[in-house]
Amino acid sequence: MFSKSAYPLTEKTVWITGASSGIGLQLSRDLASKNNLIIASGRNTSALEQLQQQFPNNIVVLSFDLSNDAHWASLPSRFRDFTDTLDGVIAAAGICEYLDDPLTGQAIYRRVFEVNFFAMIRTLSIAVPLLKKSESKAFFAGVSSMAAQAPFTRTQAYGASKAACEYWLGCQRIDLEPQGIHVITISPGFVDTPLTRQNDFPMPTLISVEEASDIICTGIAQNRKSIVFPKRLLWMLRIYRWFPGLWFGPIARKMRRAQDI
Repeated sequence: MFSKSAYPLTEKTVWITGASSGIGLQLSRDLASKNNLIIASGRNTSALEQLQQQFPNNIVVLSFDLSNDAHWASLPSRFRDFTDTLDGVIAAAGICEYLDDPLTGQAIYRRVFEVNFFAMIRTLSIAVPLLKKSESKAFFAGVSSMAAQAPFTRTQAYGASKAACEYWLGCQRIDLEPQGIHVITISPGFVDTPLTRQNDFPMPTLISVEEASDIICTGIAQNRKSIVFPKRLLWMLRIYRWFPGLWFGPIARKMRRAQDI
């Protein structure tokens, strides 16, 4: 793990949101095992405390609800209980809700964008003053999705929120570089997590959460700007973007649920 390191991921202080399950949880485990101090955030306090019990010297719990304005307002003062500096942030919190009726669902759009996009903006605003104090090259990594590469059935809210993340992270990369903060876009395909286990359709090139975490940690250590995986799915989606008739013809139609046809 972490081969060809330009940025050794050890003895750093890293804030991870979405740390109570899925990719965020596995990243917290892997980075804590490398003697980093992980500030683990999420809504599931019980899961975070169990994580802390596994790594009592390397995990501290900062639980809060991403959709609660009062929780956000209290974060700067709560951070002072743990640290006055950050070396890195991984914004891994995310949700997915599917639209059964593509012409409705405004509440779904609002919920998905609040967690996937606006919470990432708020995370950065909290983190920047602490990242600027890092004595090493600070980084901010946001988890987007390969769903931003092509349209999928019923994913209007999720895909649009992740496309917004991808564009926003690219802009921040330009603007934060002079301040010594390296911005990384993480775009996974299908990863075996509690979130994806709810899917009722085939998930090509599905990989384990352990493999996903290893790819992400290696990419951060190599100081990459973009971490996209698995590559075979990326190239499939890029080919379909170049040939939209192929995508919107037989392929996209096959992904519809039986009751939608």
